[in-house]
Amino acid sequence: MKKEMKVIAGTLLIFALLLWAAGCGAAQNSEESAAGSDGSEVSTSSGQDAAPESSAEESTPEKPEPLIAPAPGSELLGAWYCLHDGVPVCLDLREDGTYGLTIGGTETEGTWEIADGHVVLDGDTEGAMPVIGNDRIMWSGAGEVFTREEVKAWEPAPVLTEGVETADFDGYWVSWYVESGGLRLPADVAGDNTEFLIDGGRVAMGGSLFGEIVLDFTFADGRLSYENSKAAVVIEVQADYTLRCTVTGDDSELILYLTSGDMDSLPFFTAGEGED
Repeated sequence: MKKEMKVIAGTLLIFALLLWAAGCGAAQNSEESAAGSDGSEVSTSSGQDAAPESSAEESTPEKPEPLIAPAPGSELLGAWYCLHDGVPVCLDLREDGTYGLTIGGTETEGTWEIADGHVVLDGDTEGAMPVIGNDRIMWSGAGEVFTREEVKAWEPAPVLTEGVETADFDGYWVSWYVESGGLRLPADVAGDNTEFLIDGGRVAMGGSLFGEIVLDFTFADGRLSYENSKAAVVIEVQADYTLRCTVTGDDSELILYLTSGDMDSLPFFTAGEGED
C-alpha cells in the first residue's frame, strides 16, 4: 500500500512540474506578445479600442429662452362684432394699444387698455366694458354684446326686371328698412312709419313721410311710377317679393323697403285724392 502511495505521489509531482512549466511558458509568451519589436508596449485589450479621452472643451447645452408672460388683455386682440340698432359694429383691439371702432362704415380710432377685467377706451373708466369669459365684451352704454362672430348688414334682394305684373304690387305694405346717404337702417330705428295700400296701380300712401294721400301710378317696364313738380316715386318688386320704393327729389334720394303688413291692422285712409 505504501509503495502504491509513493507511486501516486510521484506521479502527482510529475504532473505538477509539467503544469508549472506550461504556465511559465504561457506567461512568457504573453509578455513577449505584449512588447513590440522595438520594445514598446502594446495594448492588451483583446482587440477593443481604448476609450477616447474626454474633450477638455465639451459643448455646453443652450439654455432655453425664459418664458415671457403675455401682456394683460392679449387674449382680447382682434375683431369683435355686434349689431346696434340694425347697424353692424366692429371693435378692433390692436396689439399696439390702439383700437378702431367701425359703425355703419364710419371708423373712429383711439387707445384702449384692460383694467380690472374691463376694456377701457380712451381712458373712459365710466364707460368701461366688462369682459365675460374672454369670449364676450359687454357694451353696456349701447346695450349690446360684442362677440367674435362677424355680423353683416341686411342686404336687400335684387329687383325683378322680368315677368312682373300689376297684381304683384297689390296688398298692404309697411316700411321695413330705410336707406339714405349709403346708410341703411331698420324702419323703427330711422323713425319711418310709411305704409302703402296698393290695388291695380292705385296707391294709398300713409305715414309721416307722405301724409295720407291716394295717387294713380303708371305701370310700365315692370314698375309703378309717379312724378310731380316736387319728386319722383318709383315702386319695384324685389326677388323676395318685398317692395322697393325710391323717392327722388331735387338733390336727394330716399329708398324705402316695404314688406307685407298685417291686413288686420290695415288703416282707414280718410284723405282725398290729389298731388298735395
